[in-house]
Amino acid sequence: MKIKWNWGTAITIFFIFFVGFLMWFFFYTLSIKEGLITDNYYEEDLKYQQQIERIERSIFPVKFNYDGANQQLRIDFPKLDSAGLYSGEIKFYRPSDVTKDFTIPISLDTTYTVFANTEKMISGYWKIKILWKISDTEYYDEWQFTR
Repeated sequence: MKIKWNWGTAITIFFIFFVGFLMWFFFYTLSIKEGLITDNYYEEDLKYQQQIERIERSIFPVKFNYDGANQQLRIDFPKLDSAGLYSGEIKFYRPSDVTKDFTIPISLDTTYTVFANTEKMISGYWKIKILWKISDTEYYDEWQFTR
């Protein structure tokens, strides 16, 4: 069987490929799983004023020092409480893959320092979010680095 090539045949073949491409693209986009930054972003948005107050109270910032050779992150807290009764958590946040996030509790040594081993962290961009508390006062600090 011989196909007669004319404008009508070319346009028909073009539309068949075009519709096929659109269908493939539609089903492909449905198969992509995108994670939200957080599951409860509406609730966290309502609590944002508290977050602003925590940031404003952090006039003495936490100091970060990343040693890539030893794969060690040093986090120095300001000495605001002589008793050293600090509590809170350090969240390691990976924006490109929410499944890689992890959290460690704050347990300070006598030098008000926390050491975190970054050996198991995958290479790339990381954000560190620290929510810490002295007595009843909460503070917040944030830092980003590339491992």
